[in-house]
Amino acid sequence: MKKVLNRYSYSENDELGRGAFGRVYKGVDSKTNKPIAIKFISLDGLFDQQLIENFKQEMSIMKEFNHPNIVKLLDYKMDPQQNIVVIDYCEGGDLSKYLDKNGSMLDEYTATQILIQVVNGFREVIAKGYIHRDVKPANILIQNGLFKLADFGFATKVATNEVLDQQVGTPLYMAPQLLENTAYSSKCDIWSLGIIAYEMIYGRQPWSCRDMKSYLKNIKCYPLRFPIDKAVSDQYKNFVRQCLKVDENQRIGWKDLFDHPLLDTRQIAQKTFKIIEMDDETKQILRNIQYIAQARQLKIQEQFSKYDLDKEGNLDFNEFLQFIQKIDPSLTSNETSKLFNFLDQQRKQKINLNEFQVLFSGNDFSDLKNFAQRIISDLKEIIANNKLNVDQIFHFYDEDKEGDLKLDEFSNLIRRIAPALKPKEILIVFTEFDKNNDDSISLDEFKKIICPQGQNYEKLKLQKLQQQLVAEIKRRKLTNENIFKTFNVSKTNKMNYEEFTTLCRDLVKVITDDEIQQVFKTADKNQDQCIRYEEFMNFFK
Repeated sequence: MKKVLNRYSYSENDELGRGAFGRVYKGVDSKTNKPIAIKFISLDGLFDQQLIENFKQEMSIMKEFNHPNIVKLLDYKMDPQQNIVVIDYCEGGDLSKYLDKNGSMLDEYTATQILIQVVNGFREVIAKGYIHRDVKPANILIQNGLFKLADFGFATKVATNEVLDQQVGTPLYMAPQLLENTAYSSKCDIWSLGIIAYEMIYGRQPWSCRDMKSYLKNIKCYPLRFPIDKAVSDQYKNFVRQCLKVDENQRIGWKDLFDHPLLDTRQIAQKTFKIIEMDDETKQILRNIQYIAQARQLKIQEQFSKYDLDKEGNLDFNEFLQFIQKIDPSLTSNETSKLFNFLDQQRKQKINLNEFQVLFSGNDFSDLKNFAQRIISDLKEIIANNKLNVDQIFHFYDEDKEGDLKLDEFSNLIRRIAPALKPKEILIVFTEFDKNNDDSISLDEFKKIICPQGQNYEKLKLQKLQQQLVAEIKRRKLTNENIFKTFNVSKTNKMNYEEFTTLCRDLVKVITDDEIQQVFKTADKNQDQCIRYEEFMNFFK
């Protein structure tokens, strides 16, 4: 055992962590016999007046705090070779590790209880006239079930309305003003709290972030969205929304934050939940529309208004069909009808712009538990925001130049985006691309996933129409032979257009004349204006 400051003992075997400038050990206070944490900050003879002043300021700030939700400074020493800091020992680790242990996502009650404690710590910080400027899960420690603010290395004194311009903090949790290196106020910590509140519930950041350029663009261009897969109260969502206003002037202030209903333990039982029940097909349709609109930078309100001919803020089915298929031309009328009926909750046979915007812009339709989808989404964001050439990326990682990506080549690509992924996790992402299961990813497979907006929509739509017809035949437990005989009224062993139209309208609830014509032309291989029995069997096999 070693001893420092004539009071604290520790063993080098009890290391708690290490960083670029030092190590932290678990120790014991010989006077109280209580466990403590000892941090050694190595200076290696480096004399930097700014570092010395920063350390003095941090110690001075921490000495002012005596609050159950702030890590307590017990002792410290400054030395030319190393600085020594003695603080509370927090046996529970930090919030980041806590989230990992609990599957990355917490239930709302637990997340709210943590928020209440962290905000209670901030009541003390703000009351003393300080801001933290590096609020993140790793700087929230846990001692005996209490969550405590820690690491005040970037903290500074600030007046109520004072504006600062020094860029400090951790990018993922930094307010956009800090990311842009523009003036900011004490509300920067409120933004960080909002990010943490979102992350605790959904297990991910509200905006995709694999590089700073795309992250800042996403924050500024795309609305805050909440995954629909998890029921979260209106109060919790409101708290996050108020914290994550991009414009500081619109962001909630500290007084209002401290009084927010979410943090009032008396109102926990009064929370209201609005659950959106949606089947997987509808969710997939909205997910694709959302992605295409984002990739093409379409403004939904503008697009909606183009088809709102009477300018009353509503679209009937035919107008809605044109509106939706303008965004995603691969959608069939049957899919659009299903979406229309889902959105038309009041059965008025029209869709209201405001209601559509609330649903479309305020919700995230991606699968919350599908991490492969998140990795793919991040890859799309990086390519789109940095205007990268998809073909060049593919060929760069195609190291053997055989025109495809093997698992090892694909792993090199994915690890540039998510270096912490395990081999079995990379294999799951790989499988999402490898649609024909040949253990390699072709350029076509790669592009279909990465840039679906560049696909042949007509071909994709035809495939879906064909799948819908085949699926309905199977659902009815019919054979292709019986279907042909039933609808080939002329009994000529070849089906004319009128007969085929009757067949399509019987099998599919909503299908347009154009779609029937498209399917007919494709099935009619020899283009003789009728579908022979052999052609029919080949098309519907």
